[in-house]
Order: sequence, then C-alpha cells, then structure tokens
Amino acid sequence: MKNPLVIEQELLEFVSQNADYTGEMDKTVDLIDESILDSLLVTDLALFIESSYGVTLGVGDISPGKMRSVERIAQLVCTKLEKAAKAA
Repeated sequence: MKNPLVIEQELLEFVSQNADYTGEMDKTVDLIDESILDSLLVTDLALFIESSYGVTLGVGDISPGKMRSVERIAQLVCTKLEKAAKAA
C-alpha cells in the first residue's frame, strides 16, 4: 500500500493545481468552507482518485464529511486501499 503521506501530497497537488483558489493550501484547509470544491472539481477529484489508486468511490464517499479536507480524503483513500488489500 502507498504511504499515506504520499497520498496526501498527491491529492494536495491535484487540488492545488485544479482549484480556482489563491489562498494558502495545506492538507487541513476546509475545502467546502473555503469554496474550493465545486461540482466539477469533485468529479475530477473522484476520477483522479479512482485512476491513481484503483479504488472505487461510491455515492456515500462523495459527501461533505469525507471530502472536507485533503487530509480526510487521503484517509478515505487509505481505508479503501486497506480494505482492498485484506480482500485480496
């Protein structure tokens, strides 16, 4: 499994490069309160996650609680990777 810190960094880079946001960005920035995530970026981010990490995001995964920060998104990805590794 990929290192969680690497996953956080990759997700942070993706959001930073694709968001229309000029403020300071780190893994704990509230992506919703700061209006960083819009519907298009959520879709792009979900596709990035699925293609980069080989996990499938369900409707319940794309929720404010799980997508609030890069840190939380990375935790979601790591949980899915761990479940997939146990199932294999």
